Amino acid sequence: MKKTLFCIGILLITICVNAQFTNLHNFSAVGSGGYSSLTFANGLLYGTTNMGGANNAGYVYSINTNGTGFIILHSFAGTEGRYACGSLLHDNGVLYGMTSQGDGITTIAGTIYKLNIDGTGYSILRSFTNNNPLDGNNPQGSLVISGNTLYGMTRKGGAVYADLLGGLGTIFKINTDGSNFNILHSFNFGEENPFGSLLMDGNFLYGMTSTYGSNDNAGKIFKINKDGTGYTILHNFNYTNGSKPNGTLVLGGNTLYGMTALGGATGKGNVFKINTDGTGFQNLFSELNGSVNYTWSYGSLVLVGNVLYGKSNVNLYSINTDGTGYQWYNWGQYGTAPESYDIQENGTLTYDGSALYGVNNRYGGTLDRGVIYKFTPANLSVDSNSLDSSSIKIYPNPATEHITIDCGNQINVSGWNVKIINALGQQVFSQNINQQQNTISLNNLSGTGIYLVKIYDDSNKLIDTQKIIIK
Repeated sequence: MKKTLFCIGILLITICVNAQFTNLHNFSAVGSGGYSSLTFANGLLYGTTNMGGANNAGYVYSINTNGTGFIILHSFAGTEGRYACGSLLHDNGVLYGMTSQGDGITTIAGTIYKLNIDGTGYSILRSFTNNNPLDGNNPQGSLVISGNTLYGMTRKGGAVYADLLGGLGTIFKINTDGSNFNILHSFNFGEENPFGSLLMDGNFLYGMTSTYGSNDNAGKIFKINKDGTGYTILHNFNYTNGSKPNGTLVLGGNTLYGMTALGGATGKGNVFKINTDGTGFQNLFSELNGSVNYTWSYGSLVLVGNVLYGKSNVNLYSINTDGTGYQWYNWGQYGTAPESYDIQENGTLTYDGSALYGVNNRYGGTLDRGVIYKFTPANLSVDSNSLDSSSIKIYPNPATEHITIDCGNQINVSGWNVKIINALGQQVFSQNINQQQNTISLNNLSGTGIYLVKIYDDSNKLIDTQKIIIK
């Protein structure tokens, strides 16, 4: 483990960053780092690669958070698809995922698959094919789940199919047993090519397209009901306010946060926020002209408390949700080649309640073929106040359909708020409480696994944070 300290003065901004990077695993196959993110479930990190494995078509793996116990759970065969994308979704002991392409020989153009958390029971739920482009081709991002229904997107195919473009993409749903596949929305001209994953909040799905807004081919933010009705454009990027968003939105309260790879004040992308009703768009940060500490964002933001963490192709960075406190962490200066973390990365950081974890694209590590790492910046912390949080109990744990929050000896809980955060740092639930014992339904949460329950007082000060397991 190495500890790095960077103190940098740029124009009127002074950035002093103290962060730790820990190399957890070095990949051995060229390109095996893949285009996926890690998933934290059952106390382990799960991920996929786009190369390596028994058939050199990539594999599903698990690893302990301390870097030990790396296991290949399943090696993809060419007919099962290649180039696994997004992150795995964990639900009730089962992992769900997608591959974005076929083997180049058959007509397969991506797959939806599942396997048990121990690697057994691998099965393909659906194969997308070039012979049936109306159902979509080339899945993109990750799946989300509500009950027994999976939701996702494809980057190409759909009802608006054009030979030159290969289709404009779709939003789809499918049952967890592979039945009842349906197209909820086919993207049309002027809104094509979704990128990243859907964000689920109650009955709504939110997402972004990477091309074609109202101006300059710059992209859109949209929302749609889970039944496919009510498709609405919330925001058109116009290059000045950002261009080509290529990740997934994150939710904090009624505010969506995201980033673009291009556009903004200097053409190198920005971090933004917008209300869930489409109002209040605000640029939080744009790249400093001519600097090298933030260039072309990749993946998605992670929200921990009031801090957003993200990555570009040269560094990690953090910024407060009000746009202040920008810091950057130049992994290109951590170690020397070939152990450099100077990589071009896709995917998203994953939060387990105490640290952030990431995986690179194809460079970095002792073999320069990709690396899994742990990231613990100094500003990654849990706040508390003087109230006695030890009397707050949450049960049952593990839970299935509901939890009870018992505030114990807290005299006045009027105006308090409960937020539930998933392993990606996304807020998936928020509800006010006003009594000593409160029952919270878990039926609308997307998937099983480990979640954080955060309790705030009436001044929005954090009282307590507890981990729960939802089965």
